[in-house]
Amino acid sequence: MATSTGTTGTPPPSGSPALPLLGENDGVVAVALADEAVAVGPGDLRWHLAPLITGGTHTVEIDVSHIDRLSSGSIATLLWVKRTCAARQIRVVLISPTTRTLDQLRRTGLANVLEIGSQAS
Repeated sequence: MATSTGTTGTPPPSGSPALPLLGENDGVVAVALADEAVAVGPGDLRWHLAPLITGGTHTVEIDVSHIDRLSSGSIATLLWVKRTCAARQIRVVLISPTTRTLDQLRRTGLANVLEIGSQAS
């Protein structure tokens, strides 16, 4: 069964790893993305992020400082977030990528697609 967020199935159980919400302030939503959360799969992350990108949100900041390497699942999730937010005119900023992650973003061309910031606002 497809939902409005573009995912299928049922929501993940409440005890599953979620995107930790770092804060919501004046239309800016800040979340953290970690290797452990990505390991559960992009669908689970989408379920947790979708409710955060509604309403008056104009920017989503994703703290990727705890990601050592971008897996194909995390890249798929980031591109889904970018596409979904762009459709709602919401800006997406990756915050504090490690040197290794930043290098990977540059090598793959994703640094030209995803906005990269240094620190959360």
